[in-house]
Amino acid sequence: MKFGTAEVQAWLPGDDASRKAYGRFLEQFGDDQVLFVSWPGCNLTDPRLGKLSSHISTLAAARPELGITHVEDSAGIYRRLIETPGGISADVARERLTGWAIGPDGTCSIALRVSDATNAERAMLVESLRVAAWTEIAVEESELVLAGEPFQVYLIDQASRQTIERFVVPSSLLALFIAWICLGSWRVTCVVFVLAGLGQLLGLALISVFLGEMSAVLVVLPTLIFMLTLSAAIHLANYYRDCGGDKSRLAGAATLAHGALPCGLATLTTVFGFGSLIVSQLTPVWQFGSLAGLGLLISTLILLAVFPAAISLGLRPQDEPLSVAQLQRATPLIDFLSKWTGKYAIAITAMGLLLLLGSAAGLGRLKTSTEFEDMFAADSSAIRSLRWVQEHLGPINALEFVVAIPHVTAATSSAGDASKSDDLLGNAELIQKIHRVLASSQHVSSVMSASTFLPAIPDGVGTRNTIRRSVLRRSLEMHLGDMQVANLPSVQAWRLSARIHNLGAENYREIQTQLRTLIESFIDADKTARGLLVATGQPVTVSITGLRSVIERAHFALLSDLGGSFVTAFVLIAPVMMLIVRGVGSGLLLMIPNLLPVVLVFGSMGWLGIKLDVASILTASVALGIAVDDTLHFMTWFIRSRRLGHSSTDAVRDAMAGCARPMLHTSVICTGSMLPFFFSDFLPTSKFALLMILILSGAILGDLILLPAILQSPLGRLVGKAGQGKRGSVEELR
Repeated sequence: MKFGTAEVQAWLPGDDASRKAYGRFLEQFGDDQVLFVSWPGCNLTDPRLGKLSSHISTLAAARPELGITHVEDSAGIYRRLIETPGGISADVARERLTGWAIGPDGTCSIALRVSDATNAERAMLVESLRVAAWTEIAVEESELVLAGEPFQVYLIDQASRQTIERFVVPSSLLALFIAWICLGSWRVTCVVFVLAGLGQLLGLALISVFLGEMSAVLVVLPTLIFMLTLSAAIHLANYYRDCGGDKSRLAGAATLAHGALPCGLATLTTVFGFGSLIVSQLTPVWQFGSLAGLGLLISTLILLAVFPAAISLGLRPQDEPLSVAQLQRATPLIDFLSKWTGKYAIAITAMGLLLLLGSAAGLGRLKTSTEFEDMFAADSSAIRSLRWVQEHLGPINALEFVVAIPHVTAATSSAGDASKSDDLLGNAELIQKIHRVLASSQHVSSVMSASTFLPAIPDGVGTRNTIRRSVLRRSLEMHLGDMQVANLPSVQAWRLSARIHNLGAENYREIQTQLRTLIESFIDADKTARGLLVATGQPVTVSITGLRSVIERAHFALLSDLGGSFVTAFVLIAPVMMLIVRGVGSGLLLMIPNLLPVVLVFGSMGWLGIKLDVASILTASVALGIAVDDTLHFMTWFIRSRRLGHSSTDAVRDAMAGCARPMLHTSVICTGSMLPFFFSDFLPTSKFALLMILILSGAILGDLILLPAILQSPLGRLVGKAGQGKRGSVEELR
């Protein structure tokens, strides 16, 4: 199994406007993501800076598999500035680079531009940098500081691998141990465990075949299929026991006859929950839903086909009829719950509805995040390294501004303007002004553009200024590409990169709008820009892009996907419930106990300000499908009992006696299989496990408390009308 996490831009569909704009930007200017290398004490006078930078450049040439496309260090950029023809003083050069190549306290770094790479190549690069730092300049791994998007993707991939290596085996063993305690038989436990393990291996195989590598989002998918297959197997084991178990020759076949329909419907609703994720705009989300749904469907079909034979292996059963007392396995707890929920049915139902409405109000306050800082604990080495860079080098969050200046040609210019045809120096003057305007914003830490490397452009008349302008123009023409300027068919595109203070999802749109308005207002008022509009008929335009813009687009997609996939899951699952109870209103009524745990958990996150990540949105639709599983088994027993003429109260008691135990078993086992993942250092995986545990716990409470209360309340009259004639016996029910 290979590991690899796609960069955020690959999450969005190919026709997404933000992704397309970012793609055009990359084609024109190259990658905007940098891997920073630094260490405490690294400054302009540190001889280790140039030595390591030179060694990495040599390494990049000798080992192309590392993917290093460009290497530069702060000292080299500084020297290039002060050696610029026309003169930039040392103080001015330092001022221009502060906040970008030089930190506020003078800290410097080496910046590497890295091409797209696999996880193995990124790991090789990081290890090579660590070895080079130690062997060349004696900087230990604990002191070496690495930061930037390439390093962050590497850390996410490493976290994915460590999660699989550390927690899959403990998860499986804990589930096995709990299953043995619940089922009380090693033989039955081994049968259900092996069949569930087959589902887990199937999940890994599907990822390998269809995607080729395991991403951070897919880490829990195999365990989720294991958990759900195990749940179905335990319900079948319960039916097996009810059908005579080891004492009946036909118990295996009878198990399939009685259990195939509820297990099949339960799987179908869960597959619908997974399938609802296919509507997502984000690639990892719909991939998760597609593979999980396919894996669960195949593993359940295998389970139903193999279980009767597997459970009978090595047995020599004798046909012995079971007594009524053996069949009726009601316990004092079941008697208490059925009576208590019946006595307070109206109050419990009302409280459930109020809790549902109160939680739903918190859904509007939900926020999303794909921030790297939210993926690891605050005291982790990854976050400490990132914060060190932000403190000593400045913000690394940047917005990319592309100013498109229309070409002035002889055909479009007036006679008086013909001499200014494609006046490169005039364009550079306009960019210098925009650079200063952008840098004046309170949100901007620093700006890097062609203006950073240009001396002041002389604007006076006279021979000396004319010569200086001519020399500067020729220099610009020679180094246009190095200045991050792209000549397109109708416009000349200039890049300005702005580092932003405290840029996050909550203020991104506000900051972006303010900066766009600031630049556009200046362009509208500038006489040079107005002259270009008159000469060409095209305005000077500004667009904002960069990886940060793509990340914010993903933020928006996360929240819309949560609502869209959940509604889709509800629309797909509700008809199954209506079919079971043969009524539209009653089917919708019975969705309340399944909606409550999901809405309660996510509504509470909204009220508490806990952010959703890409793993969190998977839980809503998936958990709804899982929550319906136990409801379907419960309602299967309830409807059978009602058709035999039993009252709602007796039918609830029969349903609890028939399936409360396997419902509790599956909830405890599924919770146990998710529990180890809660301790993962990778927070999205840990949060996914916690949300699944909370929702599964809420679902079992809903099925054993709220659902019986609804069925015994006046609303329950809508569900499962009693049959006519003689009241059926327990044997007939079973």
